[in-house]
Amino acid sequence: MIRKFKIAIKFLISPKFKYLKRFSVGKGDIVVDLGANVGEVSEYFLARGATVDAYEPNPHAFAVLEQRVGNNSRATLNKMAVSDHCGTASLWLYEQHQDDEVKFSQASSLKSEKENVSEDCVTVEVTDISKVLQKHDHIKLLKIDIEGGEYDIMDQVMENESRIDYILLETHEKKNRAFREKNDQMLKSIKEKGLENKIYLDWF
Repeated sequence: MIRKFKIAIKFLISPKFKYLKRFSVGKGDIVVDLGANVGEVSEYFLARGATVDAYEPNPHAFAVLEQRVGNNSRATLNKMAVSDHCGTASLWLYEQHQDDEVKFSQASSLKSEKENVSEDCVTVEVTDISKVLQKHDHIKLLKIDIEGGEYDIMDQVMENESRIDYILLETHEKKNRAFREKNDQMLKSIKEKGLENKIYLDWF
């Protein structure tokens, strides 16, 4: 009971969740959460009656995600990364991951060139973004926070934008020089396709 109260208060006062309220996600809506991490966003949308299809490759984060929302019948939890192919890949861990595997799990990435990852990695399953999108006839909201992997999937996402109402995208070029050219190309494509009002780049 106390935990539920704390969660309700967090949803009311946190800037992140105040931001999410604008999209009016409710009962029966489909949310796809790429880079679900420990499940805060998935939990928020489940509390509003949505059905959530969540993807998280980091094993430490996934364990918390599973504990948090795994008993909810409207949650499908996928212990895998999302990219432009199927198979397996190395998930590179944050440079200080050993200090707190859960806390620093959000910085892990399929991209070894990401500037804050270490030489430590784990092998994870990877699924193709096209397979994720094909699972759903219509997606109310697609959240993408995959630590540099967004540049490998956004062409496919934009090709399927007619079946998605809202796309929340966190980009990772500001602190990662290796991604800046790809980010510029992606922003150009978004503008050329007229998707500035559908793809939200101010996600946390």
